[in-house]
Amino acid sequence: MDRTLQGLGGIVKPVDIVGRARSETRRTFRPRASVSTDTQADFLDALTVIESVDRSEDMPIAFQSIVRALGFDSYAYLDGTTAAVDGGRVISTVSRDWHETYLSEGFAQHDPCTARVRVSNAPFMWHEVPIGEIGGRPTLAQKTMLAAREFGYVDGVVMPLHTMDGGGKPVVNACSLFWTGTQADFRSQAEPRLRHLHLIARSWAERFATFDGRPHRFPAGVRIVDGLYERGPKLRGREIDVLSWAARGKTAAETAVILGIGTETVTTHLANASRRLGAANKTHAVAIAVHRRLVRP
Repeated sequence: MDRTLQGLGGIVKPVDIVGRARSETRRTFRPRASVSTDTQADFLDALTVIESVDRSEDMPIAFQSIVRALGFDSYAYLDGTTAAVDGGRVISTVSRDWHETYLSEGFAQHDPCTARVRVSNAPFMWHEVPIGEIGGRPTLAQKTMLAAREFGYVDGVVMPLHTMDGGGKPVVNACSLFWTGTQADFRSQAEPRLRHLHLIARSWAERFATFDGRPHRFPAGVRIVDGLYERGPKLRGREIDVLSWAARGKTAAETAVILGIGTETVTTHLANASRRLGAANKTHAVAIAVHRRLVRP
């Protein structure tokens, strides 16, 4: 292809982006000082880069090039196509420190953005996810978002990319873009591009899925973790039952009648399920359970 990435921060051939990124031994991923504001041109140029890649192991680095050119620092992609086997695969270009902290602190199980992804098809921004007012002792969801800011991630965009498997079962895929610039720049540069960012991410994910299998190795700076969303405590049968009915909008009293147990017993099961899931309340517990496919709404 002789199209170039002119709208995305300079005249660079798509194949050169992949080749240069692959050869780097140390990746810093600092935000760009200037970012293209021609949204339509950016979209078309990003598609050109995506279509130019012919190896699966080059796809993550190609997407990082697009993400950086659009002003973001890095991304994390949840590939849920293997969720039934190992809890999905997360491919990311976030900093090593944040990657390790996110895993060691168990933030995956309490991330309010991943909980919202499971019940949404529309893209959204981090600051749109309600986490409540932060009091003396932050909830686990609040701790997750506060920690992200401590690592320099001021805001971000999350794009659900759900698909269906061969058997017609929903598959949860999503992409999150990490912003390290100012909040003002995020609102002026990222927010207006939300729809186009979603289309770019979906185009990349669909292209990635066309390659046979998944790569066994990635360039330096690309991080992988498998089975992230299968970790955590398991719920007992009755706890799943009461959460399932709560997800359908039933009150504790209505659930008690349906299951033939007492209202206080339902409340106890809900409290235990919330505790096991690390949820702040029943609504949060339902969101986590739905996200992890423990229940279906």
